[in-house]
Amino acid sequence: MDLKQKLASRVSRQGPLAIDGIGSSLARASHRLSIMLALKQMSLSLGGQTMEYHAHCHCKRVRFSFRSPEITTGKRCNCSLCVRRGAVLSPAYIPDADFTLHADERDLAVYLWNDKVVRHYFCKTCGIYTYGAVAGEDGKDRYRVNLGCVEELDALALDITIVDGKALPLADAP
Repeated sequence: MDLKQKLASRVSRQGPLAIDGIGSSLARASHRLSIMLALKQMSLSLGGQTMEYHAHCHCKRVRFSFRSPEITTGKRCNCSLCVRRGAVLSPAYIPDADFTLHADERDLAVYLWNDKVVRHYFCKTCGIYTYGAVAGEDGKDRYRVNLGCVEELDALALDITIVDGKALPLADAP
């Protein structure tokens, strides 16, 4: 029995709130509304739309997982770094709460380029670019992952959008 079925079963056994007097129909309507909202929330997060993905570099020293809506598209950037790297990236940034590194951070190297805001991580052993991280407005990291590292996902079979990174201004040299 999945979580939605368990909640629905519990609600049907307990019934609406038992409140005597004039406000009982309002209480029942409010209770039904709260249950409907809870079920809608669960269907959005558990109803097949959000998936758990597992990924690793070529030598498997760097492993990570993330939760994301089902990946059906990817992005490539045409800036001088990305065009040389050739990676297909996740279509959206992944929030910090949905990203988990399952490896020793000492196995990762980081490359900072241009404005040094985006941290480009790669495996020190095999050299594969695994993901990039940037601090969001809330101060927490957001990630774009190399979809070529994701298990059971054919990154080259996705519809790919080109991001015009070449048109972005370069930071001034120090």
